[in-house]
Amino acid sequence: MLCIGSLLHKNEIPPDCRSFAAFYDHLYVGTNDAQVVMLTPNKVPEHLSLTNRAGKPVLELVILGEIGILAALCGGAVEIIDMQRMVLKSSKFPVKGEVLGIAVNQERVPDFALCVATSHKIHILRWVNDRYELWKSLNIPSAPIGLGWSRNNICVALQEEVIMVDLALNTHKQIHEHVSPSEPKAKIVALPGSYFVLCLGNLGVLIGPDGQVSLYPTFGVEFVLLMSVQSLQEEL
Repeated sequence: MLCIGSLLHKNEIPPDCRSFAAFYDHLYVGTNDAQVVMLTPNKVPEHLSLTNRAGKPVLELVILGEIGILAALCGGAVEIIDMQRMVLKSSKFPVKGEVLGIAVNQERVPDFALCVATSHKIHILRWVNDRYELWKSLNIPSAPIGLGWSRNNICVALQEEVIMVDLALNTHKQIHEHVSPSEPKAKIVALPGSYFVLCLGNLGVLIGPDGQVSLYPTFGVEFVLLMSVQSLQEEL
């Protein structure tokens, strides 16, 4: 397991950290100046500069460890990185327009799919012949501010509502409304079994497989995560 404590103790984590993702004993950190840093205990950090996105923050990092790639969202585009060699892969990304969010399925999928959100669409990409190819695109009502993916469901937070996208039926439905535009960027944590945790400021929302919503405005995010684990245990 990754010894994050030792990395913190040695002050190896960049002070301008904007995003991070972990895989075994590797910690990947995205910075505010378009860099991705790979940290491994007792080794010299490795840096990759996204030169085409100079000065832009790396907003999200997503790992697909089985095929050895790291997806980085920076400057409205997705860069695919070889996570061992820390170099960019040269394959052309198949989605046009500004990318606003990325996610991977919390359930194991054989095609190493990646979900990419643009202003009014959700795109599903599949890994084919060492590159991503577009599989399907679905319309959504407005620009997403957060998303998560589990099984056949993608939970998407919009400015005024939260929707659930059903990939099997190619449909979506509203499951929660009145997401305040004044709230900070929504964070959706996808869990196995089509469960999701939506965090908006001090509001915690637990979303079940059928779109059932439970609000926890008082207890905070930690309580919502605890409830999520308990719900999954009951399902099993």
